[in-house]
Amino acid sequence: MSLKDLGYKPRRNSRRIILDDTLRVKLIEARAALKRELNRKDRGLTNDAEQRVEDAEAAAEEAAVSFVCEALPRHKLAELIVDCPPTSAQLNKWKEEDRNNPLLVIPAPEFDYDKFPPRLIAASLVEPETTEAEVLEMWETGEWSDAIWDELWKLAWNETNKGVTTLPTSGIGSAKTRASDPASPTQ
Repeated sequence: MSLKDLGYKPRRNSRRIILDDTLRVKLIEARAALKRELNRKDRGLTNDAEQRVEDAEAAAEEAAVSFVCEALPRHKLAELIVDCPPTSAQLNKWKEEDRNNPLLVIPAPEFDYDKFPPRLIAASLVEPETTEAEVLEMWETGEWSDAIWDELWKLAWNETNKGVTTLPTSGIGSAKTRASDPASPTQ
């Protein structure tokens, strides 16, 4: 078997996002009302509050969509970063912050924070299916709030592409060794 024959399954992460903010707010309010009821000494209304939470959860679940991102191969991620260099304004802001905070090490921006996120989301998103053009159009002119884009950004960057995708296997086995088994005689 050669190195090229070894299979690799890239990291996938998903997040359900409620796309109807009214239902999201109703769910938060219903949970808060239930919590208040549970904290009261007289819990006569708890059943009603529990039912409101169940109803709000069911409605929110119906309005939620699962977004699935898959990690990009390192060369594709590197190309995407190179295609989205930080702007001179972003670099100047970093230099100013770095100069004003001599005790803090502030890393230089890796990419243009206005250009890179939607492109990474588009490149990583496998469900629902989309194109880069569609994501860019929605990013620029769509109706989604920053809260939704922030969740998709965290999913695509922090949880899927930025994190370590491998673990060393030495020492992870479940078999006991003589040194770690307290029942084994010492030498």
